[in-house]
Amino acid sequence: MKNELQDLYNIIDSHGDFHCFNIIDYINQLIKDNQDVYDEFGFEIEAERIIFLLYQNLGSETSWGISYGPFYRQTDKNGDLVLEYPSKESITIEVIEYWKYRALHTKNLLIKFRYLDVIYDCAKNFTGKDIDFSLKKELIETGLKIIIERKVNGIHGKKLLTRLVDIVISLNQKEYLKQLEGIIIDYEQEIFELNSPGLWGFSYDLLIKNKKARKNIDYINELKIISFLEEALNQADTFYLLENVCERLAEYYNIKNSEEDILWVLGKMKNLFYENVKNNGRNLLLSGDFDKIMNFYKKYQHYKSIKNVRDEIINFFQNQPEKIKDEMQTIKTSFSISDKEMEDYVACFFKNSEIKILIGNIGAHFLPKKKEIQKQLQESIKNHPILYLCTSRYIDKNGFTVSTGNNENLHLYKQALLNISVSNIFMEQVLEKFIQTTTLDSLMEEFRKESIYSNKELLLLEKILKKYYEKDYLSFSALAIPFIESSFRLLARGMGKTIINYKDGQSEYLSLDSLLSSGILQEIFKERGEDMEFYLKTLLTKEEGLNLRNRFAHGLDFFETRDISDRLFHVLLFFSMITVKNKE
Repeated sequence: MKNELQDLYNIIDSHGDFHCFNIIDYINQLIKDNQDVYDEFGFEIEAERIIFLLYQNLGSETSWGISYGPFYRQTDKNGDLVLEYPSKESITIEVIEYWKYRALHTKNLLIKFRYLDVIYDCAKNFTGKDIDFSLKKELIETGLKIIIERKVNGIHGKKLLTRLVDIVISLNQKEYLKQLEGIIIDYEQEIFELNSPGLWGFSYDLLIKNKKARKNIDYINELKIISFLEEALNQADTFYLLENVCERLAEYYNIKNSEEDILWVLGKMKNLFYENVKNNGRNLLLSGDFDKIMNFYKKYQHYKSIKNVRDEIINFFQNQPEKIKDEMQTIKTSFSISDKEMEDYVACFFKNSEIKILIGNIGAHFLPKKKEIQKQLQESIKNHPILYLCTSRYIDKNGFTVSTGNNENLHLYKQALLNISVSNIFMEQVLEKFIQTTTLDSLMEEFRKESIYSNKELLLLEKILKKYYEKDYLSFSALAIPFIESSFRLLARGMGKTIINYKDGQSEYLSLDSLLSSGILQEIFKERGEDMEFYLKTLLTKEEGLNLRNRFAHGLDFFETRDISDRLFHVLLFFSMITVKNKE
């Protein structure tokens, strides 16, 4: 039996890198093929399986609050732990002692480092008993030896150096940190590939960006690191590479309060951007580059000269909208519906010609259901997951980014807009029949019944609706948007809601988005209140939606098309359904 256990040790000790999955496969196969071995050496086998299953998350803590964590972790809908493997409870004093034994007897430096590193991370946290300093010293020296002898290369060496710096700083070992300085700089220069940013820049990250390391860095080594980055800056010929090097150099010169050097560094990005625009580069891609430049200049705009250049770039880019429009494409899809089918569809709304019933049917039918849209989105995510793993960026017609992100709400508004755009085709036909079969006077009678509006407001509303009946869609939209906002303010005030926000001794009216979030729609429309709030925000206030209110108010768009007017008319119809029970 001992031969099988020794075979396991031989397999582990012959392992040539930090990836341990084939060790786990061997252990699992050993247990499957020979239960007797597991019965006799179950403790040793489980201890080996645990240490090679632990997952290391460099740079941030795992769910255990340390560098290592469980390979598998499952929680319930409340976030409470249901299952994890390996578990904290499995890491006992006996297991730690076994790992110490293995660390001292293996001749494989990589495996030895794994044992010692896990012991260092877990011993005190899980057993309450810290390890001797001699083992901590052994851990550091083993890591250094791995790097010096090049037992690892490329990105794996970078990860090991990152871990060593963390350990050395946490133990306040200045001599080891001093030794690491030269090793890190030499290693980065050895593996440097300009087009692989992950393989350079880490000398700066570990020794200068890290404040604790920066306090003790040798001045000559600091100059080497910065000179190396400046050389990379001069070689970089793409925005992606410039972004990586400028982030570090601009930060460094900001630490040194060197405005002139920051201006020089960021100027490299500006010059490449101007050159790409001049050479008729892909303008939609340039829009993304513009956003990146703005983030850099905004970060350092407390320097006057940098703020001035930032304003210059904005002025330059805002004069490029025609180029950007030329690259925007309309994505078209088609479906066929016969005239007879459309006539039958429209006729369903007019079976009862009473205007009050008509308004109710039109209002309810073209009000999207939020839960159905959520269901559609989840189905789309399930069928096309790759589309939802990427960060989405929404830009306006001038190329300026109005929203970025990758959260469900952002995609939800996008899905809602898709539904709305399809239903617009049918809404147009229904509303066309509505204005043909009703009169403006009959519609106004519905608004006058126990209305929330005063006589003056009703006169204004009549003038607005007349523009719609006359098909003057630009004038209608221009008047309807502020009237709708005013109507929600009337509603909120009438229901005892706050419409004023007091701050620093000054008062200001709540935004339309805040009014829509105040709960008034749920109180009025009950089970459809959530749908109403979602619909109105999609149309009027959300950047991810149509954002009609803000785009019109700021003069970014003027809505002369029928589809926009139809939607605003649809919103106004809802106000005719609201009656005041007690005007007092």
